[in-house]
Amino acid sequence: MRRWWWILIPVVGIALGVAWSWHARTASETDFGAWRVIVLQSDDWGFEGWFPDRAAADSLADLADGVPPKLRAYARSGLETAAEIDSLRVRLLRLRDADGLPLVLQANTVLAGPTVRAGGPGNAPHGWPVHPSGHDPGRYGRPGLDAAVDAAIAAGVYRPELHGLTHFDLPEYAAARAAGDPLAARARRFDTMAYRGWLRGTELSGSDPDGARDIARAAVGRFRTRFGRSPVSVIAPDYRWGAEDESAWADLGVQVVQAKREQVDGRVDPTTPWGRVRKVVERVGDRWRARFVYLDRPARLEPYGDSSTDAPQGARAAVAAVRAAWEQGKPGIVSVHRVQLVSYDEPVARAGWEHLQALVRQLSADGPVRCLVDAEVGQLWRRGWSVIERGPWRVVRNFGDGPVEIDPGDGAGTRSFDVGTHVLRRADRVSGDPR
Repeated sequence: MRRWWWILIPVVGIALGVAWSWHARTASETDFGAWRVIVLQSDDWGFEGWFPDRAAADSLADLADGVPPKLRAYARSGLETAAEIDSLRVRLLRLRDADGLPLVLQANTVLAGPTVRAGGPGNAPHGWPVHPSGHDPGRYGRPGLDAAVDAAIAAGVYRPELHGLTHFDLPEYAAARAAGDPLAARARRFDTMAYRGWLRGTELSGSDPDGARDIARAAVGRFRTRFGRSPVSVIAPDYRWGAEDESAWADLGVQVVQAKREQVDGRVDPTTPWGRVRKVVERVGDRWRARFVYLDRPARLEPYGDSSTDAPQGARAAVAAVRAAWEQGKPGIVSVHRVQLVSYDEPVARAGWEHLQALVRQLSADGPVRCLVDAEVGQLWRRGWSVIERGPWRVVRNFGDGPVEIDPGDGAGTRSFDVGTHVLRRADRVSGDPR
């Protein structure tokens, strides 16, 4: 028995040392709960899916057969319009946080859509010709959309980050078209993409290292061209990605990965004991490498038209999840997909906005909240302070223990900033690559 103790002591010591060093390497520099931080992460903006207009949604409604009832709401939504973005801007400007700033929606954005009327594969890295989102000459054309998005960004209420290149599994679509799939031919009449099995695959479902790099480069390149800066944060379509995709993102300077806990990796079967163990081990390894700040989504604001705040994924449940995250010192990150705010069915969009307002109202009952984006959370996580350009402001946040010397990039040089949020008016955008 005594010999076992002598063996056990160094083993336990090594395990404790590894656990402590892992915690020190991955722990946040900021207590986000003390600052009552929320982040509104919203997927699918710029995504030309699923149907371009109400007529297409009505005519192709049977394509949603077999989809869970709540998720059929996606079949009643399509690429946002300029008018919808204008409405979003006005609504968010009316909601103010603890720092007097309007709420900001982090719009995780798809950059391109497939040109479904094309006759064959193109020379793009995904194997099918594409066009910038909203610039299709057919049903997916959205006049004025770019200008509306730019106005929302300039107002400080809309922050694009990276969701993907097209969202779709285009090589699989190309194969279905080549095989004469009748569903693809039928959907093509409405300038939309569908084929047998179309809801099972997404952009990174089967990416190899070379394919992952090609897709990531194309997506990031289009993002820079469209928004004049690099993306800071990413979430893969349908939460499906692998280690090869993370390596590609890291090489391109992405700093934050969203929803890691919900990651679906085709190489790992989480329904088996070994798959669950492997997923945990790989996640520990990912955090140990510290290439990214990984941000999970504890709260879901996804009511799917249910106006009751007691809906399973409604405001009340989201408030409880945010408060639980705050108690752990984490940011209250809220998932609210585009379909909750933009829909061909007015009750779905109305319920989404009502739940968002209820979320803010209920959280503010015991103190005002601060609405941040991933770019700020990532900086605060690593060093306790952040600087970001947001609409007409340059926002400096010091959530550390004392004053810090920071050059906010406004040409005035290094200055001392006390603990708290400092909202600076900014002139024209500075040169370089603002974060």
